[in-house]
Amino acid sequence: MSKRVLVVVQRGVTDSTPITCFEHEVAILDTIHGEGAVRRLSLRDLAPKSLKATVIKGSTQAVILKDMPIDHPIKLAIAKKEIEIEEVSTAELLGRQLHLGEEFKGEPQEEYRRMVDVYGMHHEYKIANVEYVYGQFREGRFTKSLGVKSIEEMSIAELREKLDREGILYEKSNTRNELIALLTPQDEPQTEGT
Repeated sequence: MSKRVLVVVQRGVTDSTPITCFEHEVAILDTIHGEGAVRRLSLRDLAPKSLKATVIKGSTQAVILKDMPIDHPIKLAIAKKEIEIEEVSTAELLGRQLHLGEEFKGEPQEEYRRMVDVYGMHHEYKIANVEYVYGQFREGRFTKSLGVKSIEEMSIAELREKLDREGILYEKSNTRNELIALLTPQDEPQTEGT
């Protein structure tokens, strides 16, 4: 499954730009900026592990308890055990804020279209950079790079789960092919004169 990563893009001698993107975007950035211009960073590169932060458990909200008055709502909630706090490294906190490691959960075809818009055309060939790297969407290489199953590879249970997530109604008696048809975008009907 493609995950969110932090990379530095060397755009020139004096221009290094850090960005977060999904792993499947790194190959496109390499194509645009040149082989070796994109370097992946790890949490260790963000901040020393020795630096710690106190946060509300599972969140990115930092808490400085020593400066808080006794009657502060957060201190009261901690005392009542309504919320928990934890100490994490600053690098971990930054990773949470940047959503590093978050898995791609979108639709492959929508993501492909988004990348056509974001990354534009190849500088030498008259095709989109995403097509240069992954080929045309229907070839399936892009979907495979995401580590997600195509609609055709999904089980009936997975198809129903996907339909539920997208708010598409279906019948329990629908066959697998009928469920696939519900998930497959249909071309708009042509009207006379268009």
